[in-house]
Amino acid sequence: MTKLIAVVVGCFLLGYWLVSVFLPNLKRESPPQSPPRADPVQRPWFEILEVPSNAPLADIQEAYQRLRGKYTAEDIDRLPIGLRASFDEKLQELDRAYRDALYHRE
Repeated sequence: MTKLIAVVVGCFLLGYWLVSVFLPNLKRESPPQSPPRADPVQRPWFEILEVPSNAPLADIQEAYQRLRGKYTAEDIDRLPIGLRASFDEKLQELDRAYRDALYHRE
């Protein structure tokens, strides 16, 4: 009986060793990957905020708040997860445009 247990344990250890050595070396075909997204060309701040490039600061602030109001937290929460990312990107673009506008107005 002890010989049978020793043989079973030996086979188990040999099998474990074979799998741990040879299984990582097997190459699996990875699913096709989508091409990396190219960074979109950043538009100028005045195009994003929909104001002329020589707009006064008050007009820039008004345009920023008007556009920012389109993307409220309640609206984002109602969207499917896939669209939330595009809303977040749009908000980041608006924030960047507003920061650039303030920088260029100073």
